[in-house]
Amino acid sequence: MNAYAGRVYLSLEAQARLRITDPYSIHRALLDLIDGERCAAPETSSGLLWVDHGQTFYGRRIDFLSRHPVPAVSSASDVSLEVKPLPEGFLDHEAYRFQILVNPCRCVQGKRVAVRGEENVRAWFMELAARRGMEVSISSVDRLGRDVFYRKKNRIVCSRARVSGILKVVDSNLFKKAFLGGIGKSRAFGYGFLQVSVIK
Repeated sequence: MNAYAGRVYLSLEAQARLRITDPYSIHRALLDLIDGERCAAPETSSGLLWVDHGQTFYGRRIDFLSRHPVPAVSSASDVSLEVKPLPEGFLDHEAYRFQILVNPCRCVQGKRVAVRGEENVRAWFMELAARRGMEVSISSVDRLGRDVFYRKKNRIVCSRARVSGILKVVDSNLFKKAFLGGIGKSRAFGYGFLQVSVIK
């Protein structure tokens, strides 16, 4: 399956113009940027994963992975867009450094319950990764907390943690599926994008 890795920088003017106020507004803006007609769909089938790195010298940086072709440049002067196809064989290596922002939660009696505390998040993610064909060595769990925002009139609360470390691929098919489809819940809100770099 083809995939495209990209990076967007949004100037302050672009953030105001696009009404960037919360995680879902970023998702909506990215869908419009890479062709909203084709990609607009429920979060699990939009073909888009992303993570917000916050404000930088060049603007608000958002990295993304799309399963749909993306324009090489933005038509808006206040938006900087870089995109390239995922290199052939990139997902065929045995080990990677990784970082991922996740929404740690479990389903208990039909309800999502947040996983809290560094050690609990660490154990939760190791279990999750194992089911997705990866053996992980976690070096850091940070940015623990929660995000609260509104989608229309509905109040959305997501637990949050960033997990970093090294992963070893145990099942290549499961790993590729996890990378291309995301890991965990709330992917439309910027969670679950497994960012990896090859260990040489």
